[in-house]
Amino acid sequence: MRKRAKLILLDVREKIAEHGVRLVVDRKPKCWIEYEHCDGYFKAPSKTRKGIMVVAIGKKRHVEYMWDLAHEVAHFRQWLRKDRLWSRYNRNEDLYYELEKKTEKEAERIFESWGFRASDRLKKRSKKYLKTLEE
Repeated sequence: MRKRAKLILLDVREKIAEHGVRLVVDRKPKCWIEYEHCDGYFKAPSKTRKGIMVVAIGKKRHVEYMWDLAHEVAHFRQWLRKDRLWSRYNRNEDLYYELEKKTEKEAERIFESWGFRASDRLKKRSKKYLKTLEE
């Protein structure tokens, strides 16, 4: 794991813990949530359980899993600021594509704020992800 990536992971772990969310770095290429494999996920805390943010890092370049982390951090921030689309999505699955589209844009800003450059390869990966959600 690259030094900058490790420092960012530690910083994210500390910041989200303040809000009752635990960061799990999964060494597998994909993580499992409910019914599918994915690159990561965020579940907000509730009155009865802590929140969790999981990012899979196995068999990926560090910039790829850092993009995935940025995506989950974007969801965390949406939850934290009570983002309207985040709140509405939790009651309406039809808004998933719009939420993810917004999240990918926010993830790019977060990723770049960490000092990484959003390469054409990463942007293409993001577009491919969004394309799968349209189908």
